[in-house]
Amino acid sequence: MIEAAREFFRQPVEEKKKLSNLIDGKRFQIEGYGNDPVQTKDQILDWSDRLHLKVEPECDRNLAFWPTHPKSFR
Repeated sequence: MIEAAREFFRQPVEEKKKLSNLIDGKRFQIEGYGNDPVQTKDQILDWSDRLHLKVEPECDRNLAFWPTHPKSFR
């Protein structure tokens, strides 16, 4: 899993953004690729990319946010 995640994050930003956690480029949602939202103008920005996916229960998985590259990710 670690190697598959590394391979995902090594992709160009354009590829990762296809799984964006922003709806219409604005509204934040938990699932998907992106950064955590900025809550206040005084918040310290410690940027890091993340990919948040629901895994269990299986019926809650939204595969639209699951990477297709690398194939081993799924």
